[in-house]
This record gives sequence, C-alpha cells and structure tokens, in this order.
Amino acid sequence: MSEGQFQNKRRNYFIDHKFQTNFILKFCFVIILSSLVIGVVVFYLARTSTTVAIENTQVTIKATSDFILPILSITLLSVTACTSIVVLIMMLFISHRIAGPAYRLKREVNALKDGRLNLDFHMRRKDQLMELAQAFEELAQVLKGKHQVFKEKSALLARDLERLKVDPNSEEFKLARQHLRELREKLDYFKL
Repeated sequence: MSEGQFQNKRRNYFIDHKFQTNFILKFCFVIILSSLVIGVVVFYLARTSTTVAIENTQVTIKATSDFILPILSITLLSVTACTSIVVLIMMLFISHRIAGPAYRLKREVNALKDGRLNLDFHMRRKDQLMELAQAFEELAQVLKGKHQVFKEKSALLARDLERLKVDPNSEEFKLARQHLRELREKLDYFKL
C-alpha cells in the first residue's frame, strides 16, 4: 500500500459518536419494534383459536396463544437479537462512511476559512458526500484563481502608482500607497 493510500485510510470507526450512535440506535429500534409488532399481531390473531398438541405422551387442548407464546417469544427474541447485532455492525460501517467525510469536510472548510487555499478535498472512492467534496475542491480552485488575479492586479497597481508623475510626498499618493499596502495584507491572509 503506497503512503498516499495509507494516509487516506481511517482506522477509527466511531468518528462522530453522537451522530453514529443515534443513527445505529434508530435502525435497531425499528427492528425491535417490528419484532414486537409481529409478536403482538400473531398472538392477537391466535387468541380465539385452539390447538391440539401432544405433550409428554398426553393429548392436550390449549388456546393457540398459550401454546405458541413460549415458542414465539424465544424465536422473536433470538431473531431480534441476531438481526440487531448484524444491523449494528452494518450501520457502524455505513455511518462511518457518512461521518468520516463530514468530519473531514468540516476540517477542510475551517482551514479554508483560515485562509488556506491549498486544501485536499479528495475522498475515498466508497465514501458518501463525494459530490460535495468535489464542489469544495472546485471552490478552492476558483478562489486560488481569483487570488492570483488579485495579486497580479495589485502588482500592476503598485507599478502604475510608482510611474505616476505625482509628488510622492503628497497626501493622495501616501493614501494610495496605504490602500495598496492594506490590499496586499488582505491578499497575504490566504496561503497557497
């Protein structure tokens, strides 16, 4: 694995604990609620019927709900537990593909806000938010281009200002130089 690929691999699967925990619990809740509904519906539908069963070599007549309740309970609990574990693991990986890129984009946007235009918005191939990362990458490229144009115009303005046949000690000239100095300071805020 090359160094670039190695650096792009996230090892921590719980990146945004609050988001990922809520995401996983909501899916597990749906599974548990579905199992509970299935159990209640089966029990309700079987409440008025009877079942003939052989238990310990004796023929027994019971209400179907009494007969299937233990079996239904064990089956639903087992299936719900197994399914919840599988869903928990799947949702951890899925939420990781959402939370990881979101965390990284937030970090890069904060760097952009700090004036750094030399950012890398590239995502892993299977990550979500790829289109958003590409949009931010394009934005950074546009800002770099605009910054370069402003720098060039600033240099032209400085050259033209020096060529003017104006008294360098005049207030207008000093004011123009001050504005140019402030413009350059603002442009130097950005790091390429």
